[in-house]
Order: sequence, then structure tokens, then C-alpha cells
Amino acid sequence: MHRRLDIGKSAWELVEAFGDMSAMEAFRRCEQCKAGGDYIRAAEWRLVFEKVVQLQFSTPNGPLN
Repeated sequence: MHRRLDIGKSAWELVEAFGDMSAMEAFRRCEQCKAGGDYIRAAEWRLVFEKVVQLQFSTPNGPLN
């Protein structure tokens, strides 16, 4: 049994570490897990990928000054 990923925290840490390449890194990790037969972990990384995309392309709330 594996420890579940914290999706939001994992996404944020990828954005901090990989910047513009963070979505690609999350997708790579998802594919790596699938190739290894770990479909549960792959599904978690897919959620991280979706969260990274959301973080990178969402508009910020509040004033932009």
C-alpha cells in the first residue's frame, strides 16, 4: 500500500521546482507510473497534472497592481 499524494501540494511544488515545464514533468511521472503498472499512482499524477495546468493558466484574484 502506498501513501496518497497531496494533489495540491504536489502541484504547487512542481510549479516551484520546474516552472513552465511542471505540466510536462507531472505528465512524465504519470506515464512512468503507468509503464510500471502502478495505475493508482498514475491516476494521482494525472490529477496533479490537471492541477498544475489549472495553477498555470488561471487568472489571479484581486487587483493586479
